[in-house]
Amino acid sequence: MAMLAWHAGLGGLATLAVSRAGYAAGNIGKHWVSDVAALGLAGCLAGILVHLRFEDEADRVMALILAAALATLARVDCRAFRLPDQLTLPLAALGLLAASLKNPETFPSAAAGCLVFAVTWRLVDVLAPSSALPGGDFKLLAAAAAWTGPAGAAAALAVACAIAWLVGSRRDPHRCRRIPFGAYLAPTIWAVHLSIPPDLPSSVPLRLFG
Repeated sequence: MAMLAWHAGLGGLATLAVSRAGYAAGNIGKHWVSDVAALGLAGCLAGILVHLRFEDEADRVMALILAAALATLARVDCRAFRLPDQLTLPLAALGLLAASLKNPETFPSAAAGCLVFAVTWRLVDVLAPSSALPGGDFKLLAAAAAWTGPAGAAAALAVACAIAWLVGSRRDPHRCRRIPFGAYLAPTIWAVHLSIPPDLPSSVPLRLFG
């Protein structure tokens, strides 16, 4: 029980620390105080889930960092309709580092997934510069590929799209239809990460690439 409380508290503190930096990066620092309670609670709940889901302490710490970043990104996107590079890019790099340390055989697929989303974003941005493509969403997907593998990122994207479409379809058609997609994508990435068995064979994430 003491360890459960420890991880819950650690999750709350990690989320508050990361969110403080994330709000500053998103130029919405003035809203941080009003969101502190919700962010802290989200971090505590994540800590409880992490304690119940993982047995290895290193896995727990990495999962708490991921949860803190995703909770921050979701809320910042709701507030500012943007996903700051100061969070998405380090999150992708940390995911690649975790993949290389935990199971080096999964690193090629994780790196390839990151590259696919990055290249796709740049290609569309060059070919259709007027499309206002949300680059932050692609960078978050690249981070998802680093943490969950390309198949996990694709699954998170599919679920997030479905939920966003369902929510959007219930809106008043005369209202602005702009949605903070990161607020849907971040929780699904977290759910996919929790669903991956810690002892998943290294060959599984590589199947997408043959």
